[in-house]
Amino acid sequence: MKKLISALVSVFILCSSVSLASVGGMAALKDDINGQLQTANLEVENALAVLAERLNQKLDRLDAYEKKYCNTKGENCQNAAALTATDETEVKDVIIHKVVGGWVGKNHSTHQILNEQPDFDFLDIDAQKAIFDKHLCLEVHFKTTSEIKFAKPLYMNKTIVLCAQDAGGDGLINIDLVDSDPTDGGNTTHVKVAEGKAGWRCFNPDSNLGNSGTAFGYDSDGSRVIDKVDGILNNCLVQKSADLSF
Repeated sequence: MKKLISALVSVFILCSSVSLASVGGMAALKDDINGQLQTANLEVENALAVLAERLNQKLDRLDAYEKKYCNTKGENCQNAAALTATDETEVKDVIIHKVVGGWVGKNHSTHQILNEQPDFDFLDIDAQKAIFDKHLCLEVHFKTTSEIKFAKPLYMNKTIVLCAQDAGGDGLINIDLVDSDPTDGGNTTHVKVAEGKAGWRCFNPDSNLGNSGTAFGYDSDGSRVIDKVDGILNNCLVQKSADLSF
């Protein structure tokens, strides 16, 4: 924890004339971090709401969701030559690089065979990541130091995954239980995401998803950097794990 705080102090000093030796400086840093995380949480919750609605409407035929955010390199902007107000907000305030959501795995339904798969970066199915196969998930990538000014180590270049939990409390929603194949034995609790924070399980590993040994929201010594996020992203703090082998 001490190493991360020292790093954050150095970053903040570079971008502010306010000394972090003062109580006001520490408060300003904390407010900056909290503001960034709340903005990120809003974007994540909006994406999850879209996936939940599409599940309710189209079940296994739901369309993939993807949103990319403008960054300091001019990528994913409405007008990189002359940034719009939306672009400027995303460059300054949105710490997310992109979110991608949908059914994980190939050819689990006719819709997936005929249409493009979600453009996941890390959820390709192999022995290590089979935990996501057949589930409805959102992959969230955070910006790097080259994509947002004064990036904080607690989120930069991290990836988390949130997967939908069924309304019956039996676990992750499975595409086999909501598709049109009668031999799978459908389950009505799998056609709706559970309410609130209980509806999304977060996978926030130290050593997988490209996180290089430290999960989102944590320091390299394993200590939590932030106490709480008011929203779904808080699931990622409390459900942090060493890897994906659980």
